[in-house]
Amino acid sequence: MSHANWAETVIEYVGEVIATTESVEKTLDESRVATGEMECDTINQSTAKLETLVHHLQALVMRREEILQHPEAPKSGSTIAEKLLSTRRIEDARLAKQCDDAREKLMSTHDRATALFVCQYHLADLTGDISAILMRDSRTSTYDKSGIVDRRGPAGGGLIDEAA
Repeated sequence: MSHANWAETVIEYVGEVIATTESVEKTLDESRVATGEMECDTINQSTAKLETLVHHLQALVMRREEILQHPEAPKSGSTIAEKLLSTRRIEDARLAKQCDDAREKLMSTHDRATALFVCQYHLADLTGDISAILMRDSRTSTYDKSGIVDRRGPAGGGLIDEAA
């Protein structure tokens, strides 16, 4: 494999990463809309799509390692972009920029996915949270670092009893 062939492999790889990331973005959008409309079937379908896409991204990470270790790859650098920049060729520098753009897009997508899953987690327990408020349950918050959980709550009636 010559350097030109290695660069072509990188172009194909980056294109696949971008296409997969865009598919994840689209699926996250579908899931976000379905979450807002409480469409459980659509959320479940989106989750199944996301699982498939995440498996594909994992395969791409393994492929990246093969690209990095290939004997025809430039020796200098620990990432594809660094290896490309080490050649000092303008076409390789442009491809390195595409690599960086793909990385940034993937990081942004990761942040969006994390935010959506946190939202869905809290919505999944919404009934429990409302019941806890009505019953004056003193459960600790999701993010309480103390680890101490007192599920007994105050003695006596809850919010509705007090209001009555």
